[in-house]
Amino acid sequence: MARLENRRLAIANAAQGGYLSGLNLELRRPLGDLTGLTEGLLGDARAFGLSPDQRDRIRAIADRSAAMLGVLDRVGVLTELSGLNFNVRPERIDPRWVAHDAMAALKTRGEAKGLTLALSERAAGLSVHADPQRLRQLLLNLLAYAIHDSAPDSDIRLSLGQVDAGVVLTLSAPGVVLSDRQIERLFEPPSHEFEADFDLIGASLSRGVAEAMGAGLIAGRDASSGGLLIDITLPSATAKTGDRNDKEAGVHLLLLTADAPAAAALRRAFRKTGARLFVIAPTDDPVSFVRDLRPDAVLIDATDATEALRWKARLDAGCMSRGAPVLGLTHRHTPGDERHALAAGFTAWTPWPLQTGAVQRIVDTVTQLTLEQKAA
Repeated sequence: MARLENRRLAIANAAQGGYLSGLNLELRRPLGDLTGLTEGLLGDARAFGLSPDQRDRIRAIADRSAAMLGVLDRVGVLTELSGLNFNVRPERIDPRWVAHDAMAALKTRGEAKGLTLALSERAAGLSVHADPQRLRQLLLNLLAYAIHDSAPDSDIRLSLGQVDAGVVLTLSAPGVVLSDRQIERLFEPPSHEFEADFDLIGASLSRGVAEAMGAGLIAGRDASSGGLLIDITLPSATAKTGDRNDKEAGVHLLLLTADAPAAAALRRAFRKTGARLFVIAPTDDPVSFVRDLRPDAVLIDATDATEALRWKARLDAGCMSRGAPVLGLTHRHTPGDERHALAAGFTAWTPWPLQTGAVQRIVDTVTQLTLEQKAA
């Protein structure tokens, strides 16, 4: 009976995790669209003839959308940790970009409390072997906690440095003053009295996120200010030769297309090569999908070169998607398109209709890029 009950609980837990993951994705799409729309309106407010009052209202909508996306990030990691479904795919990354992205996501919340969030740019050129999404989640958890407990009008800083064990990322929050006992218990499981507080739960779950990545996590007190210090120690990229830690074979591609028949044909063709193809529409938020899925490359299927270049510009605008290998497919091809696309940073450019072997050549190109990244 006990075995049967455990099995039922495992099935229920998996169903709950699947539901929350699906809900997370369905909410993220419209919120991503809303964030992009408000950023576009605010970026060209004069052209749209927006009054100061209208700008303030749009900015408030943008801030609330960003806050909701932050909640969804934390819901995602809570779901994964509670379900013990924690996939980690480490790769060579620049931790400054991840730190910059995490701080930007919480900047508005910090400013609302009068806090200054700053990132030290002194340690340029450092690279680490880590999962970018998990590192981002770890930073979001810790930053959200620091903002929650910081005294008003203080500052929160992130800095990077080289140590013997790798690269250390230090969070300094002088406005968070804790006792020795509180520091000791900072990363322990939450007690019942604050179970509903996402920021405090996020701090307690940080150890699990760090351990999943093989990172060190230590909390202490700054000798000069008496405030909180948290060190995250990550292995340097030169100290690791492995890469993604998943069991799924084949390359992973993210296809961005508005053409349903083309998507179906490409899905069938790539399945035969052993590659995994994830399909999203232009109305989705490609930056979030690149960040969350971490594909080996992005495949843009566009009507023409102008549309393909516009979609690539959206990827280049995101810290976590900038630099991802992008390959282009175009239905209307004119002389000079390939030259312009390669100059804009496309890895390869293929016109429709696809010739025999074209899909396999795309897979081979991405495979080679992945091997080169591992060897770098």
